[in-house]
Amino acid sequence: MAVPVLDNLSQEQLKITLHPEYSPVWDGRDKNVAYMEYLETLTACGHDVFKPWYKQALKRMQRYACILERFISPERCFPVFGRSMTYRTGVFQPLAMLVLNEQLPQSLSYGQVRGALTQVIEIC
Repeated sequence: MAVPVLDNLSQEQLKITLHPEYSPVWDGRDKNVAYMEYLETLTACGHDVFKPWYKQALKRMQRYACILERFISPERCFPVFGRSMTYRTGVFQPLAMLVLNEQLPQSLSYGQVRGALTQVIEIC
C-alpha cells in the first residue's frame, strides 16, 4: 500500500482492512511461513501506523523461536511438524531468520542456536 493511502485511513479502518492481529496456530505448515511473511510485510511497510503490530509480531516470533530451539534434544532430534517429513529442517526457518536479522531474544545466544541448527541439519 502506498503511504498516502495509509495516511488517509484511520486506525479503525486499517484494522478492518488489514487484519493485523494474525496469530499462527501450531497445526499444519502455515505457521512455518506465516510468522516470517507477516513480520517481513510489516517491515517493508515501514509506516508508523504499523510499528505497534511489528513490535507485537516480533515478540511473538521471538517466543516461537525460543520454543523451536527447546524442541531440539541433546540427541539432535526434534518432533516432526506439519504433514510431511520433507519439512524437517524447514520448520526452523523462523529461528534462522531471527539469527540472520540479529533479533534473537536475550534468552538465546547466537552460538547456542548455531550449534543446535547445525546438529539438526547434519542428522537430517
